[in-house]
Amino acid sequence: MDYLHNIENSKIFLSKLLNGIKLYDDLYSTEFYSTNSLISYESLVKININKKALQADLFFGNITRYLLNDEESKEIHPAKACAGISYEKYSVLFSQADSEHSKLDDFRLRLKTNMSLFKSKDWDEIKGAVEEKFKVIVKDLSTFELNLDYYYTKINHGYWECILKAMLDPKEHTGIRENINELEMHEAYFSCLFTEKLTRDIVNSVTLSPIDNVMKFDPTLNFAINFSAGNIDIKTILENHENEMTRMSAVSALAYFETLFPVQPIELYDGSMTKSLCQGEYLNEFIKKASSGAEAILFIVPSHLRNISLVNVDCETHVLTIPRFNVHQMWPAISFGCLGVLYDLLLKYDNIKIFSQCAVYSAMLTFLVKELKDRKFSGMGKTLHYFDLGRVLDVADLEGCAWQPWTKSIQNDKSFLNPFTLGA
Repeated sequence: MDYLHNIENSKIFLSKLLNGIKLYDDLYSTEFYSTNSLISYESLVKININKKALQADLFFGNITRYLLNDEESKEIHPAKACAGISYEKYSVLFSQADSEHSKLDDFRLRLKTNMSLFKSKDWDEIKGAVEEKFKVIVKDLSTFELNLDYYYTKINHGYWECILKAMLDPKEHTGIRENINELEMHEAYFSCLFTEKLTRDIVNSVTLSPIDNVMKFDPTLNFAINFSAGNIDIKTILENHENEMTRMSAVSALAYFETLFPVQPIELYDGSMTKSLCQGEYLNEFIKKASSGAEAILFIVPSHLRNISLVNVDCETHVLTIPRFNVHQMWPAISFGCLGVLYDLLLKYDNIKIFSQCAVYSAMLTFLVKELKDRKFSGMGKTLHYFDLGRVLDVADLEGCAWQPWTKSIQNDKSFLNPFTLGA
């Protein structure tokens, strides 16, 4: 089922999204739904009643502005208008304690200070800091246990570079890509409290291991980072791949985790784990295992992948298309929709697989999905696997993704077996 395929499907989806709002309040101890008496199924349908609104950016843009009571900029594109919503309106999605101005200001000040500090260091100092702060694990992504829940997500260079440029003073922008607009990045990641929400999720998901004094995630959650587009592992980057992108990404990631955990190192996985699958039969074998036993598969992807499916896999497939751009400013509406859809699937099925391409929103979505499964379906014999495959899903249209440099090696690889396809 494609939830934004037509008006009727979108009405079904909106009923799930409304339930997702209530689930969010329950999971995160907020009072968004109970304090917004005007929110109703009928009002949600009314603002997205025409076919043009079924475009993901318009659809979620309309809903985000409606839910956050944004009455301004009615004549401009709803998705772009979301960039102008004040963070006070987003703060209703946090508990009162988490949204205090003093806490937000303190976090940003410390992050900015750490970014300036690490940016001033030379490459050898940065390498040493990375090796000290991050206990990076490199493994084969296909080694997950079939009968246990498993979640994999990654944050590669894009987010790290963007938040660095958004936070630093203009005089410190030297050496950061000129095509990154710092104002737009601030709107995308800070004005909408996206980074603060992601940060809260990370902090609430790690514990200190008394054995080695390292901060670690739950064993079922593999949280990965990388300083490239995910096509080079961190060790190789540190050894001989210093450039503008890798340096600024490393600086930003170091500053971010140093702000969160100023004393202990943290255990993370290498974000190159996904693209390393794209050779010969590896990706096909991984997907064969990842889809094994699936009763339902959910793709959460941009509209260019709305017709994606798996080759030779016979089970119910659902597709939720989300915006390719402005996705971060629209995280509340998208989160509500994902919660509502997944909740209904978990009620109906015992074995569900999720594959996503959602930029860095995938990281936030990972925590959302895990929270729902752990809190509402624990001990019920259900298995959930979540894979943030990112650009790897673009190989569904192998010819169409030829412009992406990392695909060069597989374009002429006659042994490459493609497990994805795009339907009509």
